Amino acid sequence: MFHLLLCGRKPGLGYCIDMESFKKVLFLDQGMKIKSLKESEKEHLLSVLDKTHWDLDKTARLLKISLQKIKAKIKEYGIRQADSKG
Repeated sequence: MFHLLLCGRKPGLGYCIDMESFKKVLFLDQGMKIKSLKESEKEHLLSVLDKTHWDLDKTARLLKISLQKIKAKIKEYGIRQADSKG
């Protein structure tokens, strides 16, 4: 029987983890839903908008993208200020 190992190295640190342990770390064995990149991006954008009190210029600077891109993402994801937590 073979075991797949994932190994990596950082300066001063080497490590390996077997695939079953890696899956458990990612919660794949516990039925946890994995979010799509778009879902994660939308949640992150909404979180930053909340933290900046919907200051789009500040949001753009923090995310290091253009104001036009922020506006396009808000429109693309249908984000409204009413969706905010804060």
